[in-house]
Amino acid sequence: MYAEPRGGFESITYVTFDGRVRLSRHLALGLELPLSLRAYDFGPDATQAIGGGGARITLSFMPDDAFGVAGP
Repeated sequence: MYAEPRGGFESITYVTFDGRVRLSRHLALGLELPLSLRAYDFGPDATQAIGGGGARITLSFMPDDAFGVAGP
């Protein structure tokens, strides 16, 4: 049985920054930076903030001439 604790909070946040640069007609080099943060406070003995992140380099192939951008 789960009983929700009273008088505290928990917050979990995820953010991803992403960008791409065209290398040729159909190729792009990308960089993604995923970040996360978890913070909680349930009294003096249960307070913590934990964060993490990473980096991802991608090579993308776009088969269309618009390079993935929607037209008018």
